Amino acid sequence: MELCPNAELIINAHTNLPTDEDHNYQYYYKNFTRVVEHHKKSIDLYKKNHPNYKVIFFIMDESSAYFVAENIDDVKKEKQIGEMILGRPHFHFWDKKFIKAFENSRIDYLIWYTPFKYVNSSIGKLDLPEVCVFNIKEPIKQCMEYDEKHMISAEI
Repeated sequence: MELCPNAELIINAHTNLPTDEDHNYQYYYKNFTRVVEHHKKSIDLYKKNHPNYKVIFFIMDESSAYFVAENIDDVKKEKQIGEMILGRPHFHFWDKKFIKAFENSRIDYLIWYTPFKYVNSSIGKLDLPEVCVFNIKEPIKQCMEYDEKHMISAEI
């Protein structure tokens, strides 16, 4: 605060929205794709300004982790703090929908930083990879398809 002694910091962390509106897989995917597509449009400019360099996208993804709920009813009902729901983690870095945003692009490498992707489980905290680096010119063979109806934020 020394740089800006008169600055006021306001944080509104609680939106009072239902979980499925505040943390929503469909919104997450659409926003992610929108941002990537916007930056892909600038690749010609990047190449013009930096000829003979590789195009590397660094994504700072601050979204929470998602998981695939076994029971669709668990996705639809309002959750209680501490409530356990049976499911498996969403591996964002292998999600076919997200990976498609980079396929057939002029991006050479992708660095995807996700510092808040973890899931609390009955055996403790499960950390997902914090940084994933992709050579976009190489096919990603482990891609997985997820049923959007079963996706739920781990931040409930």
